[in-house]
Amino acid sequence: LYFIIILFEIYTAKFHPPNEIRITFVRKLEIEKRELQGESIIHSGMLISREINGKEVIYRACDDPKNGIIVDVEEEKLRGCEISAIHRGRLIYARLSSTCETVINLSPNIIVVNTQYSNIQKIFADDDSPLVFFCPFESNSCSLFVLDTTTMGILSIKLPRVNWNY
Repeated sequence: LYFIIILFEIYTAKFHPPNEIRITFVRKLEIEKRELQGESIIHSGMLISREINGKEVIYRACDDPKNGIIVDVEEEKLRGCEISAIHRGRLIYARLSSTCETVINLSPNIIVVNTQYSNIQKIFADDDSPLVFFCPFESNSCSLFVLDTTTMGILSIKLPRVNWNY
């Protein structure tokens, strides 16, 4: 299942075995004169941010904006953080750190993962699993670290020259 944004419209593309892909219209982004009105596309187009009643709300491109997750902490606490994913109703941010991976549970809505990797290219977060997979890239090797959102534990693995393309 993929969500794509074409000319300010959101579509799903679902694979149906053995060889069919069905594309379905989801909704229009709120636009006026080719400029987003209130909706900002973030995190490679997969997440959208907007202000509702004076609070920042973030949601997946495929989700109804009314079900967005409120950023319920002060801006100062998120300094240096980059939104990475939405998982089980929580916003997951990554922040560059000089130490190994650690997790901070900032609020009921927000988890911050401090990581020594500055180039996290791929993140896999499926609500059916408590695990969130982060795939940072380095010049000669790859690492994989996994956040267990139930225990807030992290497992980190270094892998030589793995291609994460999918």
